[in-house]
Amino acid sequence: MLNLRSNAILSRNDYLVYVVLPLIILVLVTCFVYLSSLTGPFLFDDFPNLKPLVAYVRGDLSWLEFVFGGRAGPTGRPLSLATFTLFSSSFPDNAFPFKLINLLIHLLNGIILYFLTFKALKILSFSKKKCLVAAAFCMGFWLLHPLNMSSVLLVIQRMNLLMTTFCLLAMYIYVHGRTLILEAPRKSYLFICFSFVLSGLSILAKENGALFPLYIWVMEITILQKLVSPATPVWRYFKWGLIYIPSVLIISYLIKVGLSVDGVYSKRDFTVNERLMTEARVIFDYLRQILLPTLSGTGIFHDDYKTSTSLFEPISTIISIVGVALALFSGLWLRRRMPILSFAMLFFLAGHLLESTVLNLELYFEHRNYLPMIGIGIALGCLFANISKGVIKLFLIVYLVLIAGVSFANSSVWGDRGLIAKVWATERPDSLRAQRLLVDYYRSQAQFERARTHLRNIIVKEPDFADLWLQDLIFECALEGRLENEFISKVSNELKTGRAKFGVDEIVLNLMKLENFNKCEGLTKELIVSLIDDLLSNKQIKGRVTQQFFYYYQGNLYAQLGNLPSALTAIDLAFEKGPNIDFIFIQVKWLIAAGVYNIAEEYLSKAQELNSQRELYMKSREDDIELYKQLILQSRES
Repeated sequence: MLNLRSNAILSRNDYLVYVVLPLIILVLVTCFVYLSSLTGPFLFDDFPNLKPLVAYVRGDLSWLEFVFGGRAGPTGRPLSLATFTLFSSSFPDNAFPFKLINLLIHLLNGIILYFLTFKALKILSFSKKKCLVAAAFCMGFWLLHPLNMSSVLLVIQRMNLLMTTFCLLAMYIYVHGRTLILEAPRKSYLFICFSFVLSGLSILAKENGALFPLYIWVMEITILQKLVSPATPVWRYFKWGLIYIPSVLIISYLIKVGLSVDGVYSKRDFTVNERLMTEARVIFDYLRQILLPTLSGTGIFHDDYKTSTSLFEPISTIISIVGVALALFSGLWLRRRMPILSFAMLFFLAGHLLESTVLNLELYFEHRNYLPMIGIGIALGCLFANISKGVIKLFLIVYLVLIAGVSFANSSVWGDRGLIAKVWATERPDSLRAQRLLVDYYRSQAQFERARTHLRNIIVKEPDFADLWLQDLIFECALEGRLENEFISKVSNELKTGRAKFGVDEIVLNLMKLENFNKCEGLTKELIVSLIDDLLSNKQIKGRVTQQFFYYYQGNLYAQLGNLPSALTAIDLAFEKGPNIDFIFIQVKWLIAAGVYNIAEEYLSKAQELNSQRELYMKSREDDIELYKQLILQSRES
């Protein structure tokens, strides 16, 4: 299918010069650029999403339970999760094999993009050599672009990489099928149907694959308009059933979501209208970074991005909204005169339809451009191939080299945990995530005084974050060896009213570990239980999973204090936040140890009922239930 020599007047030497050699060179250059980055650590979303790997390696989770137990999106993204079981024992200590697989997928995507570009431009009657030159430039631009580094080097973004793999393959197969629609219609329809099957797999990698019909619609009204379409009912049915209706359904779904939000998002500091206004600015920031990448200001932390509070605050809001509207209408208007430029504009906007409109997501992430920017790459490749003036060609070559240089410079940062923490904290002084990462780095290096100093500087700037105060309490314990009542009271008040970012439950766990060492006067299990009560009373901490962890921790603390009724109640509350059979087994252990066998049997009956309701992919816990029944029997007889 990828045979370029069919219908191509290319000599053997031309094939080597224009196909094989560019592919080899671009793959090797990309590997060289990324080489120093592969030694970097797991970061940010890697930990919560890949945490079940620890249970999988221990044998507590089966392969099916890990793969089909995902919670990252509506589909659970099982296709992506399955790939994470490779080298699973390396998590969380060694990210190298995970990042290496990501890089290999990125290279594969670049190669597919090369052939897709060639086939697309061939439809537009470019000479075959120009098609190949444009494809090579596009592939180099996309593979080496610094904006794509977060998709490759943030391990969990393999979901994004794989979604793109299947979308690009599906696009290539669709375009190939469309070129055959007159001369071999049956074969053509088979290829087209298969392309949509592949797009279904992309959804199982990440839900953005659902945009595939819209991508095809964009291709049909721009590049593929040059192909003669058959005037048959079958083709009309195919277009309506596979392209138009699904695309309209996607847009209708987003409109419905936007209207149902009622203006306010849960767990966000912005409304739906503010998000829509802000995303117009974000789109143009993305474009600026794509066309004019910079050495600083990139990475995964953009929580400091300023929200648009009105059409004129900031003034760039209204300018950006008008700009997006102009880009949309210009793309539609130019689709016959300048199909490549039109494709680049419309494909980019279509690619941002899910993540940059009304869905309850964060405002800014670089990896959202990974697939949408291929249209821009194809347009630049087309420009490079068509320009005859040597000066402009030289400029574009230098431009590509500079892009590779920026990525190479950033690569050394991505490869070193200390550099990541220090550089990103310096570049993004208003990003709480970047500043927290630096605190965590100092802590990991046992530089506790520096960590506390930096943390307190953050607190001065952002005094209303509860988790910062809780972290400060840990440093107070570690460095001073005691907690004053006045300080405890201050932290307690902040926990009741302050905001909290993701990871506050992890800070509570670290506090419990510190208490076990018994080296901090004033830090007791009773105090930690009280502090968790403060967090649970905080109306701003609404996360179901976070609250579940809080109750679970409280239950264990009460058990250690010998307060069995409170321990059972706390675990019951954790169970209400999300049924978990292991919670029941913990309670059964406590009840057996306390000699309360009747209630232990009641809990086992509850476990039996829950086990019967488990999903098919989840292993049965019948053996564990029988084990506890035997343990109760033996304890009664002894």
